[in-house]
Amino acid sequence: MKRNVERIAVGLVADAGTVQKFRIRVLLCLLGVSICSADAVAAVGRINLSGMTGVEFKTGMADQGVPVFDDLTFGVSASRIVMKLDQMMVNSMVVPVPENSVMSNQTALVEFVRKIRDRGGIHFNLILSRRKWNLHLAANQEGWAKDIAHAYAALDDAGFSDQVAGFRFDENTPLHGAPSSTALWDARHNGVLGALDELAGRIGGAAVQLRSVFIHGKGYGSQFKGVKASSDGMDFPQQMNARCLDYAYSFKWYQEGEPTNGTTLVDWENHFRDTSGFSEVHGLGRELVFAGDAGDGLRADILNTTTKATAIWKVFQQYGWSSTFFGPFLRPPEYGGRTILHYSNGSNLSENSAIMDSWEQWHAGVAPYALWANSAFAGAPDATDASAGGNPDGDRWTNYQEWLLVCDPLVADAPPMESMVRDPGFVVTFDRRITDHAAARALWSSSLVSGTWATNGVTETVVESSNDVETIEAAVPLDQTHKFIHIGFF
Repeated sequence: MKRNVERIAVGLVADAGTVQKFRIRVLLCLLGVSICSADAVAAVGRINLSGMTGVEFKTGMADQGVPVFDDLTFGVSASRIVMKLDQMMVNSMVVPVPENSVMSNQTALVEFVRKIRDRGGIHFNLILSRRKWNLHLAANQEGWAKDIAHAYAALDDAGFSDQVAGFRFDENTPLHGAPSSTALWDARHNGVLGALDELAGRIGGAAVQLRSVFIHGKGYGSQFKGVKASSDGMDFPQQMNARCLDYAYSFKWYQEGEPTNGTTLVDWENHFRDTSGFSEVHGLGRELVFAGDAGDGLRADILNTTTKATAIWKVFQQYGWSSTFFGPFLRPPEYGGRTILHYSNGSNLSENSAIMDSWEQWHAGVAPYALWANSAFAGAPDATDASAGGNPDGDRWTNYQEWLLVCDPLVADAPPMESMVRDPGFVVTFDRRITDHAAARALWSSSLVSGTWATNGVTETVVESSNDVETIEAAVPLDQTHKFIHIGFF
């Protein structure tokens, strides 16, 4: 069972008349915890959906005026590609498959995967993706499944289907910045279910059930308003559990609309939480994967130059989301895309430094949890819930909170804390992760009543710092009969 936790607190209660008679007892308390039903959470399988760092390898899209490529490496050494992907800590490769009629034998895709595998790249998850508008129509469900199935079958014939870890429902009918609705999401969800059934009929139900599914938002991918009501109303998680291993939603930053009350950073943050429905995805306990902007990546310096880009970044950090599918990873020099990470240079790669700076900036802000999770859950069973909101050890802390408090997510325990009386105050010492977003903070109250906790009056001092962990002393004065300290999450 996964917990969707608004705040979890670790508390130390001080019952004090004088410093000499100060008595301390340790209290662990939960505040504001809501528990999702077991049916609302799909099992996590071979992909850690909260720890994905993906790049796209384009095959070309004839319907968008982009020629189908004969060689997805563009002459670059596969060894160099694998080395660079490992340096970037990439664990997933997204391939938008072309229409069946355009690339009927899928030779370029199969040969690309063969080269990557031959150079030690079998550890990369391969995700097959297809764009299909009006997915509520049975003919389009069939079309999506047909294209995905043809690519899968070609890889299976070559003995490479073991590397296919998931399927993605890509861009869909545009909304031109207008928010989506429950009715639109009912149609989208039903379209996904129908397409997966069609795919199961083509490649076998077991082949689909062993893999994860990614669902772009409404419009081109930016709208999630109504997704929770739709999901709850049709019991979508349970229906997906019967069809696939797990699923997540993906966000594409295009036609995202405008805030109604202004264009400040706060206005944009509220817009993405509410109007765009990010908070609804969070309320479902689902990961939201950032699939880039209209160019499938991040434009140079975009996080420093636009308010709405900074807002997206901050909201992703707030919810603990970390997975991305940025690309394209590689193109020939003559291709003038604005978000290409590398260009081919003979048998080598030529880095697009401005775009890679955006890549590094994004991952410095949202990837630390993902990198920790990849290590923390490395030896765990396949069914272990490694998502940010998961709680596989069954203690009081989500995985994300275990990361923030420097704990072991596979051991039911409590964060190590020390307390002491140091005239004229009560001091609690604890470790926390150094982050620019969500953080563990000490709060105090004269009671355990919700709404009375405050940071005002707590003095926090960093007494030690090493790498990304710091040791904090939080002190409150002994000026009342009772005082309580707990650790909250912001």
